[in-house]
Amino acid sequence: MTVYCDTSLIIASLTYEAHSPAVWRWLRTQSDRRLYVSDWTDTEVSSALSLKARTGQISATDRIELLEAWRASIGTNYERVGVSTENFATAARFVERYELGLRAADSLHLAIAYAHGLAMATLDTRLRQAAIEYGVAVESI
Repeated sequence: MTVYCDTSLIIASLTYEAHSPAVWRWLRTQSDRRLYVSDWTDTEVSSALSLKARTGQISATDRIELLEAWRASIGTNYERVGVSTENFATAARFVERYELGLRAADSLHLAIAYAHGLAMATLDTRLRQAAIEYGVAVESI
């Protein structure tokens, strides 16, 4: 099965976080599978790295180098899927299930995976639970 990787996983792969070692191990086992990200992932990766720079978790130079590494990984480590108007409409329906606690950004990632029949790889507990609720396979990391 092909896998959609959300931003939490991408950031943990690029920077050191508590779950980074598990993500690195998981990524090393995925060489025979296609891993997907979306256009939306670019926005979130840029935002997350900027936040890390603003809060002193990484330097401004690190931010630039990590963004370059991220962009270089598209087409080699990850394939990109587009975001459609239908994906936004599906994401809106997903967040209507308020009891799931999904944020808008995460609901868009879920809608993209759902539309393309991709399993979800995420470190986000709420997103994992929502994926299960909507019948999207979830990767164990």
